[in-house]
Amino acid sequence: MKRKVLKLLRSGVAVMGVVAMLSTMQSYTLTVAAAEQGVIKNHESITLEIGDTVILQGERAYGYSDYEISWTSDNDGIISIESTDDGNSWDKYTTAKIKAVSSGTATVNLKADYHGMWSYDESFTINVKGSSTEEPSIDEPVVVEDNKNLFIRLVGSFEHKMVGEEDVDAVSSATTGSYVSTGANAVKLEAALVDKDVDRDSVPEESWHPLSYFENAEDAVKINPDHTKTKVLVEPECPGVEVGYNVWDGTVAITGKPEQAGDYKISVQFTDTENRVAISNAVDFTVYELNGKLVEVLNYDNATQTSDGKYIYDQKPWYISDLGADVVTVPKDIKAWYGSHTTGTYAELGSVISLTNGEVPSQTLVIPRGCNLTMLNTRVHSGVKIVVENGGKLSLRQSTIEGILEVRRGGTLSVDYIDYGEDAGFTHGSVINGQIRMMNGSTLENARIVSHTNYSARDDINRNNSNPVVVTDGTVYVKGNVYIKGDEAADYGVGQKGLAVKGKLIVPDGSVLAVFGGGESQLSSMGGDAITLNNGTIYGDGKVIAVGGFGMNLTGNRDILGGGAAVSGKGTIDTDRAYLEGGYSFEKETQPINGNITLSYRTDHNLVTGKCIMGTGETTSPNYWHGTGDSDGICPDLSKYVVEDNAPIRRHSYRNSYWYPTYASSYYNWYSNYLFNTIMWYWFF
Repeated sequence: MKRKVLKLLRSGVAVMGVVAMLSTMQSYTLTVAAAEQGVIKNHESITLEIGDTVILQGERAYGYSDYEISWTSDNDGIISIESTDDGNSWDKYTTAKIKAVSSGTATVNLKADYHGMWSYDESFTINVKGSSTEEPSIDEPVVVEDNKNLFIRLVGSFEHKMVGEEDVDAVSSATTGSYVSTGANAVKLEAALVDKDVDRDSVPEESWHPLSYFENAEDAVKINPDHTKTKVLVEPECPGVEVGYNVWDGTVAITGKPEQAGDYKISVQFTDTENRVAISNAVDFTVYELNGKLVEVLNYDNATQTSDGKYIYDQKPWYISDLGADVVTVPKDIKAWYGSHTTGTYAELGSVISLTNGEVPSQTLVIPRGCNLTMLNTRVHSGVKIVVENGGKLSLRQSTIEGILEVRRGGTLSVDYIDYGEDAGFTHGSVINGQIRMMNGSTLENARIVSHTNYSARDDINRNNSNPVVVTDGTVYVKGNVYIKGDEAADYGVGQKGLAVKGKLIVPDGSVLAVFGGGESQLSSMGGDAITLNNGTIYGDGKVIAVGGFGMNLTGNRDILGGGAAVSGKGTIDTDRAYLEGGYSFEKETQPINGNITLSYRTDHNLVTGKCIMGTGETTSPNYWHGTGDSDGICPDLSKYVVEDNAPIRRHSYRNSYWYPTYASSYYNWYSNYLFNTIMWYWFF
C-alpha cells in the first residue's frame, strides 16, 4: 500500500518537473498582419490592431481529462476574452478567442488545475497597436444575492485508541488528500446546500451528500479546489496524532501514535466555491492509558441505559489485559458487551497463556444469575475462564474465545444466533479456540460452534490441539439447533474432535445436533472423530448428525491415517433419527462407528461408510460442512442428511418417555437382535 503511494508521489514529482522545465523555455514572438492572423500557442506573442481577433490554443484537451480550466488577463481593457472551449474530446485542444480592444500589451494566462493536486500554466502575449475612437466597454460585475444555506456534518464515531497504539491500516500522501483503507479510524464528512429559510435541524436527510470529488448528485456541494480553505480542528491538541480530510471519499481519518491520554473533539471548517463557510458538529475521540483494569470500568456508570432499564457496555479501553481481581462479575443488568460496533474489529480481554504447555487460566469472568449477556466483537484471551452461573445466559456473536468457557447447572450458552427482530436466525463470525464445558443441568441453545484452535498464533503459537471443542458432563440439554465443527491438524497430526459426551445429552423433538470432526486438507493425517461417547448417551426425539473429518496422511507415520469416525468410544445413541458418516480418507474406507456404540431399537438411522478417495480427485465428503459462513452455508444444509424409517420399533406412543428399555446391541449385530428387542418391547409394556 505504501509502495503505491510512493509511486504516485514520484509520478507527481516527475510531472511537476516537466512543467517546471517547460516554464523555463524561452518564448518567441509571432507577428502577423490582421489578415493573416490565426492560432498562437503557449509562450508565443502576436501583434494585433484594435478590433482584430485571434485564437489562443492550449497544449492539450484539458477538459477531457477532468481539469478545471480558467482564462485570465493581467491587463484589463487591452483585450477581451470572447469565448472559450475546454476541449472536451480526444482530438480537440483547449482554446480561447480574444479580441483587441485598446492599445497596449496584455498577457493572457491559461490555468488547468487537476483537483488541486497539480496544474499546468500557459501564457500568451498580445500586443495591440492603434487608437480607439471610443472607450472600450467594460462589463460591470453582476452581484448575485446568496439565497442558500450551507451546512456540513460528521457522521459516525471514532474508535478510541491507547497511548502508543500504532495505526492498523492508514496511509497518507504528500497532498492534502489521503488514502484511507476500509479499516481506518474514520468518519464521513457530508454537506447540504438548502434554501435560506431552512435551518440546520430541518434539513431533509436526502439533501445530505458525501463531501467528495466523486459525489455526483445534482444538488451535491462541490469541493473547493483550494484545499487550504478546509480545516480539521482538534480541541485540545492531541500530540502524536494527525487528522486528515480525504477529498476523494469524503472521510476524516485519524492517524498517528497518540502520546497523551485524554478526551478530544474533532470538527471541520469548510468553505465552498462560493465562499460560504460552515462548521461541522464535533465528534469525540478518546485516548486511554495502557494500565486500565476491568474491575474499575465494568459498571453501570460506564454503560448506556436503554428504554427497558438494561445497559449496553462498550469496552474502553479496547485492550484490557488486567481484570484487576481474580474474579470479576458482570453487573446483571448489562445486556450487551460491545468490543466495537464494527464487524471484524475486536476488543481484547485478559492475559495470554499457553494451554498447550499446561498453563491454567487465573482470571475468571462470571455471568451471574439474572444476567442475559450478549458479547459482540470481543476476543477473550486464554488466560480468562468464563463461567455462566445458574440462571445466567451468555450469547456470543462475532467473538473469539481462546480459553475455557464453563456453563454450570441452570446456565445457558448460545453462539452466533439472533433471537429477536427481522434478523432473527443464525449469523457467523465467532470462533472457539479453547473449550466449551457444559456441566450437569446446563443448556446449549441455538449454537454455531466453529474451532480454529490450531491456528490461534496470537495466544498459543505451538498449539496442537485435538481435544474436543465441546464436552458435556452430566445431564445437558440441547435447545433448538446446535452445530459443532472441530479444527484440522496444524502439523500433519490428528484432527480435532467435535464433541465428547459424558452422562446424558438430551436432544428434544424438533432439535438437531450436527457435529463434524476436524480435517479437511492434507494437514490432517487422520481425521478427527465427530462425537466421542465416554459412557455417555445422546437421547431424545430430535436428530443427530455426525460426520468424521478427512484424513490425508502424506508422512511416513503410518500409525495415524484414515478418516475420523462419526461416533467413537463407548455409549448409546438413542434419538429419533441418526445420520452417521465416516470421514473420507486417502488411505482406506472409514466405518461410521468405532468402538462399543449401541444404537437404540427405536432410532431410524443412516450409516454411511467414508470413502477412500485416492486417485478419484475428490477430497472431503460432499456432506462435510466447512463452517465458513459463505458459499458453504452459515449452517449445514440439513436436507443432505436423509434418514429413512428403518428402526425395528418405530412411531410408538411412548417415545417421549424416559423409562422405556434400550436393549439394542451395537451396530454390528443390531439386526440379529431384532426378534429379541420386539419380544422385550411387548413384555415390558
